[in-house]
Amino acid sequence: MLTHYKPMPIDQLRHGLIERLRNENRQALKYPAKHKAYLESTAHMVARSQQLPVNIEDIRAVVNDLLGYGPINSILTSSDEITEVQVTSYNKIYVEENGILLPTRINFRDEKSLRTMAEKIALMSGRRLDESTPFLNTKLADGTRVNISIPPIAGSGTTLSFRRFPRSYTIQELVALGTLTEEAYAYLYEVMKNGYNFAATGAMSSGKSTLLNALIGLISQIHGPHTSIVTYEDTMELQPRHENIRQFEARPPNIEGKGEISIKLLAQTHMLRTRADWMILGEAMGQEGYYIASMMATGHPSGTTFHAYDCEDAVLYRMPSMIIMSEEGRAEGREGALGKTASALDVLIHCAKIKEGNRMARKSVQIAEVLRKRLPDGRYLPEVHEVFRFQEGKLQQVADSKLHKKVRRWYESTPLAV
Repeated sequence: MLTHYKPMPIDQLRHGLIERLRNENRQALKYPAKHKAYLESTAHMVARSQQLPVNIEDIRAVVNDLLGYGPINSILTSSDEITEVQVTSYNKIYVEENGILLPTRINFRDEKSLRTMAEKIALMSGRRLDESTPFLNTKLADGTRVNISIPPIAGSGTTLSFRRFPRSYTIQELVALGTLTEEAYAYLYEVMKNGYNFAATGAMSSGKSTLLNALIGLISQIHGPHTSIVTYEDTMELQPRHENIRQFEARPPNIEGKGEISIKLLAQTHMLRTRADWMILGEAMGQEGYYIASMMATGHPSGTTFHAYDCEDAVLYRMPSMIIMSEEGRAEGREGALGKTASALDVLIHCAKIKEGNRMARKSVQIAEVLRKRLPDGRYLPEVHEVFRFQEGKLQQVADSKLHKKVRRWYESTPLAV
């Protein structure tokens, strides 16, 4: 015989406190650390009004749940080597450390406590999370990106992933870490010096944003701190080391589903009308690819990142596909998209994870130039010319550059202050 489930008193207290805060003081729920005393007094009032058999320790436990991120709070504030936390269920939590995904012994009490934390994150970001909107992409105050899914789309219960971003590295530090070789650094120095358009490509979490950060820093080193650089991002994660920089971020819809400013809209209406020496799109994933390609094709020094299998895939498929996603790109067709790609991109740097002993290291594994091949009918197609390839454990030059002089002639004179 089935019996009706009766929630535990501490669960009733937690639910009652959150409901009261939603109705009376959303700021306390959004910024709990600033309202700890208020949270404790309100929890006491909820316990008394509902005649809940809870003690002071129960009240403190509920308030502490609101102050942090439950049992994973210690992980999120620990070593910088932990770059991702995956909560696949209330009793299965994994961390990515040094590129390797590892299980932990940390658990939530139950599905309800995990769901409560997910709802708290949604409220803190002013977003909606319920059965009508069962997934959410947002970020914490420190910039950590969060992806949340709840039933009905999450069949096994609430899931979360937290993606933390490492500190910003200089290009010289990436050479010291082995991400790049000195020859590759010297090549990229000339790319930035001459204002060539570039893109960092690769799979998710392969080091694209880290490299983009470093290349922005290299632009600053070469052209000076007063060079005007503008960045556009869906979720702000770049940490550029530069003085004269303007950073713009897309805005998601609020809890009522209004007020959205998409990255596509930013690129379409803002990017093309902003004066800057360099234009940077943090990541191209869809229609915004058309607009950054348009900036590049008009001779405006620009850079971006996007997902691709390798440099050839990036040039012949991924970039043209993003261009065609836009209304303007569809009108031009695939041939037009290939022609725009040929005119837009100059250099691609492909990133990947490479196993080194018991860790996964993020490396630049391919650098290629995008050349324009003129057809008899006057149209242009992109042609990939590989200059560097990862082989025998490091990134090696495999061909002369067709954009500028052979790398080996001048890399020794390139300033490399590691």
